[in-house]
Parts: sequence; C-alpha cells; structure tokens
Amino acid sequence: MTIVQTRKQNWEIKFGASYFDAIGKPVVEALNVLEDISYHNDELPSFVLCEKKFGEDLFALRVWAGYDDHDENNEVFVFALGLNVNDEFDWNYCSSVEALFTDIIPMCTIESAEMKLNEQNIIKLIKQSQVDFPKKLIDYIESEIL
Repeated sequence: MTIVQTRKQNWEIKFGASYFDAIGKPVVEALNVLEDISYHNDELPSFVLCEKKFGEDLFALRVWAGYDDHDENNEVFVFALGLNVNDEFDWNYCSSVEALFTDIIPMCTIESAEMKLNEQNIIKLIKQSQVDFPKKLIDYIESEIL
C-alpha cells in the first residue's frame, strides 16, 4: 500500500478546507493547479495564473478567488484579476486588467445562470494561462506600462 502525503494549500490553512464548497469542484481543482500565494492577512485566497519577464521586470497575472467579507452566506463568488510587478501588487492595474478578460464576471451570484458559464470561462483562463501568457495582457503591458 502506498501512502500519498498531500500538502494543504495556503488557502485551506487560512480559510478552511470547506471554503470553496459552494462552487463547482472543477473550479477548485483548477485553482489548486496554480501557485497559491495566499497570505495570512489576505481577505481572499490568491493565486498566480502565469508570469512573464519584460526586460528586468517580472509581471504576474494574479487572481483573488472566494467570497466578499460582507457576504456571510457565501452567495457571490469573487474572481478578481490583478497584476503583480516584481512581486509587488499595484491596485492601479486592477480595473484595466479585469477589463481585458470580458468573459470573466468578477463578482457572480453562485446560484445564477451566469455562474455556470463563468466557471467554464475561469477554468478556460486557468488552463490557457498554464500554456501561454495572455496576448491581450502582453499588449496591455507593452502599450500602457512599459
């Protein structure tokens, strides 16, 4: 018999193993493929979708996923995208980065018809980001930041 040790994700330690129970298991499995960079004082679990160097600077597409602190019943799923530059988060890029990914709804009611499509689009983005840094994000970085 083989015993497999599994390491708890950072989000499981901070938020509890049942934290994502209200959303589809495929989304949780997709999130668990990502680098979990959840920090002890984060309001939501956070992950790195992908990274790319531009010159000396390392850009990382980051996501916060979970529930708003004020959503006591966990009815609205948050999937907020942002950008880290050299491991530093800059709020100035949030709305611009989220606007690039028009098929992702940043805050979606779990029991809504949109949530199923949103889950599919989230999984698609996660899978794509494991292969390539999104072209539209490259274009944004090159035209607006560099």
